[in-house]
Amino acid sequence: MRTRFAYNAISVAGRRPKNEDTWAVHWHGETLFCAVADGIGGQPAGDIASSCAVQVAEDVVACAFAADDCPDFPATLSEAHARADAAVKADATGQRTGMGTTLTTALFYNGCLTVCNTGDSRCTVVRDGCLVPVTRDHSLVQEQIDAGIIHLDEAFGHPQKHIITRSIGSLFAADVTETPIFPRDCVILSTDGMHDALTPERIVREVQGKNAHAAATALLTAAVPVSDDNITVCVVTVSDC
Repeated sequence: MRTRFAYNAISVAGRRPKNEDTWAVHWHGETLFCAVADGIGGQPAGDIASSCAVQVAEDVVACAFAADDCPDFPATLSEAHARADAAVKADATGQRTGMGTTLTTALFYNGCLTVCNTGDSRCTVVRDGCLVPVTRDHSLVQEQIDAGIIHLDEAFGHPQKHIITRSIGSLFAADVTETPIFPRDCVILSTDGMHDALTPERIVREVQGKNAHAAATALLTAAVPVSDDNITVCVVTVSDC
């Protein structure tokens, strides 16, 4: 099944004095690469960490496509995250000591989505009126859900929702997921300033039936009044070729 993709990405500081989120979108032939990163709040130089991570990830992906028209997508994104982690750690000296960031990257090609995530920036898909998770947060709340301590319904609005357990620049992990995507899917990469502020039902309502530009704008407009964080959304819509 051949598919085509349209995208729109938006990032704002919101109520914060500085935007520590970073995003990137690039085409490599018929493959679309997207990334979002969220500099860790309360740590120094979060904006530098997120920018560094995204830039390194971009470079790794670009080099992979320069060497091979169809590289191994999971291996490429895993390497992108590992090198981003190494670069942020190498640069975390002086006033930047302790800096870190989340990172979620994605490759879209021919009806398939490959995603890699570190931290709690997410990839989700709106399909048939439902919000389908693609990534799994590296967070304390997710660990409590997995352990049966809290129910999934208790996650939204949880007081410990901002505590992440893995990041670029600290305790590193990267999970890769491959999943098919279909025409009329709306894929969302987001930082927690969006998905922690809007319920899954609200996210579905804001994007359903909209093109990529309108969907990203609607999510941002809905999140700004209720979010206390930087907000970044990258929306990719899927259609038939």
